[in-house]
Amino acid sequence: MSDPVASDHRFGAYANAFSSVDEFQLHDTNDVFQLRDDLGPTAYADAAISWIAAGASIVGGCCEIGPAHIRVLASQLGEKGHKAVCAIAKD
Repeated sequence: MSDPVASDHRFGAYANAFSSVDEFQLHDTNDVFQLRDDLGPTAYADAAISWIAAGASIVGGCCEIGPAHIRVLASQLGEKGHKAVCAIAKD
């Protein structure tokens, strides 16, 4: 895969809150994974902002990245002058 930052293609990123998925098997469910204890909403938003600084135009979250994470991310994006388009479920 070519470097998306070096190209003129749009790219995005989203992460989960698991410490590792190395042992993932197709039939596994989320309850077999260990959660990270260092990825609260502010830490996740900081990481996502760094993806944007690297050129990502679409960011979000996956497994165990919840509404609180996205709220903080949307707030930080607004503070930095970015437009956040999101759907946030109620906790």
